[in-house]
Amino acid sequence: MATLSEAERAAIVQCYHNDLSHEEAAYVLGCPVGTVKTHILRAKQKLKARLSGWGPET
Repeated sequence: MATLSEAERAAIVQCYHNDLSHEEAAYVLGCPVGTVKTHILRAKQKLKARLSGWGPET
């Protein structure tokens, strides 16, 4: 999570930790729904890239 921007981290926390919808997270964060979706997409991409190759080989 340290590799994420503050905005990406906030969107992930609101949607996955606090179990809010994109619309609810947008309201809490004070930004458009599309921005929340973009932050989540970019955060997932960064986390996937960071974690690829980590763990047991299949």
